[in-house]
Amino acid sequence: QSTAKKAAETIVLVIDDEGVETLIPELLRGVNDNQASMRRGAAYLIGFLFKNSKLYLADEAPDMMSTLITLLSDTDNATVLAAWEAFSRVVGSVPKEQLPTHIKLVRDAVSTARDKERRRRKGVPVLLPGLCLPKALQPFLPIFQQGLISGSAETKEQAAEGLGELIDVTSEKTLREVVVPITGPLIRILGDRFPWQVKSAILSTLTIIIAKGGLALKPFLPQLQTTFVKCLQDSNRSVRTRAASALGKLSALSTRIDPLVSDLLSMLQSGDDAVKESVLSALKGVVRHAGKSVSSAIRSRGCTLLKDLLQADADDVRSSAAKAIGTLSQV
Repeated sequence: QSTAKKAAETIVLVIDDEGVETLIPELLRGVNDNQASMRRGAAYLIGFLFKNSKLYLADEAPDMMSTLITLLSDTDNATVLAAWEAFSRVVGSVPKEQLPTHIKLVRDAVSTARDKERRRRKGVPVLLPGLCLPKALQPFLPIFQQGLISGSAETKEQAAEGLGELIDVTSEKTLREVVVPITGPLIRILGDRFPWQVKSAILSTLTIIIAKGGLALKPFLPQLQTTFVKCLQDSNRSVRTRAASALGKLSALSTRIDPLVSDLLSMLQSGDDAVKESVLSALKGVVRHAGKSVSSAIRSRGCTLLKDLLQADADDVRSSAAKAIGTLSQV
């Protein structure tokens, strides 16, 4: 077996440009074989080729990346590991400035792998086996981070959404390893003047990170809270709604709830009806996740203010105030 492996490595390395057209379909056929040993062997050779070959293989990278990501939901653990290692090497061969052009294909491949896993494990949260490995996110992050940092507004939106989809199928343990390098850039971009689509996508991804990352996000709590409160006053409804949802989930990690609730109540005494609706939605989320930590004085102030808002002119404000009172009454 080891002699055959050595022979295969030698052949892969002596193939020239013309031979690549014969080799690549052979390797792709191998990773789709019914036998796990064939899939594993083909994945290994793909990684070996991209790491060691002197040929220009950038045009072959997209197909390889897509195929290897799909293999991250393989039923054979050794094949999953071989596919992840090969994927790391393929990504490592792509020039940094070209990485964002692969965001869509990575998203599509993750979606395909997720669907395969969902069909296999009905009724349980879907995690890809290949994204439960130690350091599993390392080869993916440069693709999305490059898109977030240097891409157009549309690319930033795609990168933020793709990152959220990836984290959704990643284990909590694996995510905790990289929570800090992921979260920092997202907060920075959220603070800049980008279109609402970018902000909305980033807020959605941060909400997923909060739900999965938990206490690993502690260094970012003050920053995130300030950012979300600011986004409650955004001119776009989608941004406000997602900020309200994110703030509610974040409050479960916070140790100082009174100042946050007090700020939200103050915001209700000014601002237009659209902002009031978002603030009320955020208040409901904060109380639902951390209501037991709110002091009785702040609760009383909240009840008084919310009862007044039941008489507001706008339907949305009255409805949101009623929901907030309902949630507050539980504590």
